[in-house]
Amino acid sequence: MPESVQLERTAKRDNNSTEQVDAIIKAQMPRRERQQRADDIILNDTTLEQLQQKCLEYHQYYLKSANDQE
Repeated sequence: MPESVQLERTAKRDNNSTEQVDAIIKAQMPRRERQQRADDIILNDTTLEQLQQKCLEYHQYYLKSANDQE
């Protein structure tokens, strides 16, 4: 998702200014570094149905992985 969309969505969700949200984002680890450290990434740039499906797939995957380790 483009950073501009992230700023807009977060500002609306949290009832903050985009300037405040931008300052918070800039205080965090850079996006590229977070992505490099992540095991999985779910992109939130599709339909809600596709997002829900991807979340369900990862949820099932991690449930199976946890059960396999027991």
